[in-house]
Amino acid sequence: MSDNMNSRIFARKWLEQNGLFDKDSDYGGWLGEAVMEVVELVAKQGHSGGSASRLYGLLGCIYTDYDNNDHPIWKAYWESDEGKALIGQFGR
Repeated sequence: MSDNMNSRIFARKWLEQNGLFDKDSDYGGWLGEAVMEVVELVAKQGHSGGSASRLYGLLGCIYTDYDNNDHPIWKAYWESDEGKALIGQFGR
């Protein structure tokens, strides 16, 4: 590897090697671009490999729970006045 290798360059090469920028990939190459935007943001925040890994792990947990309708945060939301109003509006 070059002495100039950094997380941005590595991420782009990894995404290219895995075909995530290809027009025939999932989401027509958009997913690769979206990942690069996140990599750029994390790099601008100054994360090291260790803190970036922890950050991505936490984001993974958040979105796993966001996708789980049985998560306590969702249950509390649907029981709130706002959630009940939304159910009333669309749940008919």
